[in-house]
Amino acid sequence: ICDLISRLIKDGIRNEDITILFPGGDDDLKKSVLNCPSALGIREITINDFESESDTSVKSSSIQAFKGLENKVVILVGIERMHGDWTDTLNYVGMSRAKDLLFCLFDKKIQNQYQEKIRGFIESFN
Repeated sequence: ICDLISRLIKDGIRNEDITILFPGGDDDLKKSVLNCPSALGIREITINDFESESDTSVKSSSIQAFKGLENKVVILVGIERMHGDWTDTLNYVGMSRAKDLLFCLFDKKIQNQYQEKIRGFIESFN
């Protein structure tokens, strides 16, 4: 994730236009996100912090805490499942926060679930 953020910034995307979202409850995942090099300026936010115009940091938040907010670039990390009512809702909320670019990072062990989900979505339009 640190490499992706570095690349985005190098490509001209401003730090404050990037938000990292993760499902709540995974403290190890949150720590790994917040432990990126300090030069990237990643910090965890609350709903009260997000609108601060003087804040030029890359934002990090749980999906649940970010509901109702959006940013230009969203990086969704920690997706562990693709099926189930709660999972569908959580993934939708996370994925729909991006205005311009969305990156979804998930473990290869759910790659088949992801492909099934995409196939089902495409077939629903036929």
